[in-house]
Amino acid sequence: MNYLRARGLFAIGAWVLFSGLAIGQEATVSVPASLVFYPDTIVHNAKLVTMDDHTVGINTPVGTIAQAMAIRDKKVMAVGTNAQILAMAGPKTEKIDVKGRMVMPAIIDTHDHAHGGVANQWQDKHPDPNQVLVKIYQIAAGKSDAEIVGSITTAIQNHVKNTPPGTYALITINNPPRDPNATGLESQLNFMATWLYEGGFPKAKIDALAPNHPIQLFNLPAMIVNEAFVAALDKQYGHVTKKAMNMDDQGRVRETATQYGRMMASDLYYKTRVPDLAQALQEGLIAKTATGVTTYTSHLMGERFQDAFRLLEKEGRSPVRMAFYHWEGLAAGFSDSALFYRKMGNFAGMGGDYFWNLGVSLGAIDSTLPRTCSNTEAPKRLKDLEFCQNAPGTRMYETVKTAIENYLRISTTHAEGDKGIDYFMDAVEEAMKENPGITLDWIRSLRLGTDHCNLSPSPDQLPRMAKLGMFKSCAGNNINAIRWFGPGMYPDFYIRQIAPVRTAIQAGVRITSESTNNFFVGAQQFITRKTNDGKVVNLPEAVDRNTALKMMTNWSAWAVLREDRLGSLEPGKLADYIVLNADYFSVPEDQIGKIYPLMTVMGNQVMMLREEFAKELGRSPVGPQTGTGISGGDALF
Repeated sequence: MNYLRARGLFAIGAWVLFSGLAIGQEATVSVPASLVFYPDTIVHNAKLVTMDDHTVGINTPVGTIAQAMAIRDKKVMAVGTNAQILAMAGPKTEKIDVKGRMVMPAIIDTHDHAHGGVANQWQDKHPDPNQVLVKIYQIAAGKSDAEIVGSITTAIQNHVKNTPPGTYALITINNPPRDPNATGLESQLNFMATWLYEGGFPKAKIDALAPNHPIQLFNLPAMIVNEAFVAALDKQYGHVTKKAMNMDDQGRVRETATQYGRMMASDLYYKTRVPDLAQALQEGLIAKTATGVTTYTSHLMGERFQDAFRLLEKEGRSPVRMAFYHWEGLAAGFSDSALFYRKMGNFAGMGGDYFWNLGVSLGAIDSTLPRTCSNTEAPKRLKDLEFCQNAPGTRMYETVKTAIENYLRISTTHAEGDKGIDYFMDAVEEAMKENPGITLDWIRSLRLGTDHCNLSPSPDQLPRMAKLGMFKSCAGNNINAIRWFGPGMYPDFYIRQIAPVRTAIQAGVRITSESTNNFFVGAQQFITRKTNDGKVVNLPEAVDRNTALKMMTNWSAWAVLREDRLGSLEPGKLADYIVLNADYFSVPEDQIGKIYPLMTVMGNQVMMLREEFAKELGRSPVGPQTGTGISGGDALF
């Protein structure tokens, strides 16, 4: 590289410095002193991969690869050669010699719920002795149906006997050991969730045992509740109906189960403890920086999270940047979701650099395989386990239509199967017909998204997604969906729908990377298409290293509406970067997953510095030292 890249006042300052002006000369020249400023920090002797090429496609360039970077006021000031950038140093400029290591933009995780787990852990460590409204139980599964029924019956009877009417019982029934000799579908099914979903302990039994106590039987993704549970929810949140809960006569609630469980307990606990929740988030979310993540996205499932994140930003204590989808208008069986969002305008993008809004989220339009929503053909038992939460006539479908009609950005968030995505697009296009002011250009400008690629998108829906300007958030480990294929399960024909990232990108659907404990493990899976046990899955969908890197940086920045500030190391953008232990571009493909950050920096603030690199720099370690971070996945909020 033989040139310097800078912008605005940074460029003027760089020009002044390269004109030979020293700070002691300021009084003798005509250039105003205010234009002479030095970097706060210089990172040099690096392989600085800026990711400043924003082209969307397969194997497109990553852009400028520089040697050094100057930072001032939390932003990139300039990138260039070592000589160019070091010449900008002032007497107080901090210099970080990375000794030839690769430096890249910090990772943007486009789907994670880590805050939910963090909040739960804090609550478990600091229980409220005065909290009597919700009781949480864990019971072991029996070896037979009779034993399971007996254990559940005893748990409910004891709860009714020992608590006053109106007290919630959240009962998780743990799985028995998996049968090592099971084959086909039986070898993959979550036994207890399937047992509950297929009618093992229906609502009628719970109603008979606990007519005045709200009871929930749970094993993700299955949840069975009684009539008293619906009444208690309505009392706590208001406007709750069984229809809005997608609840049937067996008591099966076919929506995101956790919103009816730990979320309720957390809402009660943190109602008067917003500072505690902020402290929990500050201490817990710093773990994400161990994976090189400085920005992540999620819907906020819980009433006080927004207050806590805003408090952290106000006080300058944010451990990561958080881009959130509003979801509370769809919470816990609230029946007036469409009306709620009809009264709002488009607020996507509003907020600061550490906490901002991305629009509205449905939370989930299906659940984890096999409780997904797909167009696939499969054996009847498997298809009977599927359910579409956003089918026409549901509150989710109507909410999408109403939100789009009123100019809101809305996301499906969790959507493993393809059929739910079709329903989502149906609602969008219906809204366009209802309001002629909602043009295709407007829809494309919203950057509508849908998350997870376990069994989607399908080839048939890609042109439609591309037309609407949609993106898809995927994790490398989505290829593990292959375990649901074989005799008695999904036919091999649909393997083409397992994380079809290459086909999607070629069709014009941008792909971003989402939560995993090591994004470079995910990148290796996108590149090699190999599962952890070495099975190759849908190899034609493999992508190159450049594409995998864009998925976790500048394409993700576009998806979170901050491509002007994040996702690349360009002058004027926020200085979020990571220093890697190995060169992503030169290690063998099967070693990419062993890459991890030695240092993670957010806005020029070191959030994580591993001990081995700290010794080189003559510093003390900072932040988590595990090499892996946290991921809320979809079992939490």
